[in-house]
Amino acid sequence: MAGVPWSQILITLLVAVAAGWVSLLYRYRGRGRPFGSARAAGWALAVIAATGGAAAAVALGLPTAVAQLPPETIAVFVPTLLCAGRAMTAEPPVDRAVWYPIVTAGVTILLDHLDQQMYADRDAWCRARVSREWSLEQLEDIAWDVHATLAARTRDHGRLSRLRSDFDGVSEAVARAERARDTREARRARHAADQALVSMLGRAYDWGYTDVSAFRGAHGETGARSLSAPRPR
Repeated sequence: MAGVPWSQILITLLVAVAAGWVSLLYRYRGRGRPFGSARAAGWALAVIAATGGAAAAVALGLPTAVAQLPPETIAVFVPTLLCAGRAMTAEPPVDRAVWYPIVTAGVTILLDHLDQQMYADRDAWCRARVSREWSLEQLEDIAWDVHATLAARTRDHGRLSRLRSDFDGVSEAVARAERARDTREARRARHAADQALVSMLGRAYDWGYTDVSAFRGAHGETGARSLSAPRPR
């Protein structure tokens, strides 16, 4: 970077950080909340700093190789490859080559930590809204309210299909629990119903509809009823 004006370095770094921020938000669109907790925000900021720093270093460190392009262009392109582009691969972290995190400036390691923290945040948020004190009827009614509330906010057929699948899972598990002939079978069915409801709430969390906190499951109350139409009987 010798001979590069400080103003150019600062502008390139700011552009790279902004591109890293946008790339991170793009990566997790509809898939969670990278700033949902202090710990998640810390990992998210570390990712942004790493992608921004790597992009600025590449943009300013290879002037002769990319003399025809302004550094800001490279600063936008690199974070997209390091962060947003990775969201399109289905390859799990354990299957990646050993050199991959090194080449990507350790960004993949930071993203893995962020993924784990976001999963923990979502799980804690969902389970705080599901109570073991609910009756089977309450559980099914609340699942309907969650389904109706979220279905009213999206027209995406894929989301609607997943929502319906989760609600059907609750209904089927509740029906099995009601028909159960022994306590063990009833407990397994009740657990399956709880898990299906947690999955529905997880979708609300991932899609940014966290105002469903009105479902005060931790207190065994069915406060969701005001958010949606009554369930047809």
